[in-house]
Amino acid sequence: MARFLFVVPPFTGHINPTVAVGAELTRRGHEVAWTGVEGVTETLLGPGATFISAVAPEVAKYVASVGERRDEARGASAFKFLMEQVLLPLADHMVEGVDAAVERFSPDVLVADQQALAGAVVGRRRDMIWVTSATTSAELVDPLAAFPKVAEAMHQMRVELQLRHGIAPQIAAQGDLRLSKHLVVAYTVEELTGVLEGEAAKVPVVYVGPAV
Repeated sequence: MARFLFVVPPFTGHINPTVAVGAELTRRGHEVAWTGVEGVTETLLGPGATFISAVAPEVAKYVASVGERRDEARGASAFKFLMEQVLLPLADHMVEGVDAAVERFSPDVLVADQQALAGAVVGRRRDMIWVTSATTSAELVDPLAAFPKVAEAMHQMRVELQLRHGIAPQIAAQGDLRLSKHLVVAYTVEELTGVLEGEAAKVPVVYVGPAV
């Protein structure tokens, strides 16, 4: 049997689907653990679940405070705000904690939520099998297609995140950090996303529908 480590952000809607998947993996005899922001993540997991803190609880307070300001942004500016003010700082704080969790739990597969970029960074840095957990279809269908300059700027930010944490430039520039080349698990159906384009069309995507 295998070991799976879920890397999640401190957002309920991103944690809950992994709880359902984790329960099914456990039922099949696998070992499962989670890593993320202490004080948020473990409260949403089932009894007896293994949780390894990746970062101090204070980070959750920062994310919550920034989230209140995010509500004022709309359209492309909302995605830009989310990346610059929430996801990238969160990733910078989480990378070493996620790496320590991998060292401690020794997973065969790392399952990284699309908004927990630290998981993808560690997966690439360790050259291990990692899977993207896509809880929404928003970043599968390229919502910034109409704003190519904004999309490219945000992609470059994700490249720079990898460089800051020791990933070689030629690796950091490949593909999209939000889409694993190994597998993307999408909690939706193809009828809602339509035919995928861009980087999403280049990686294996499995549609599993809602996970409850």
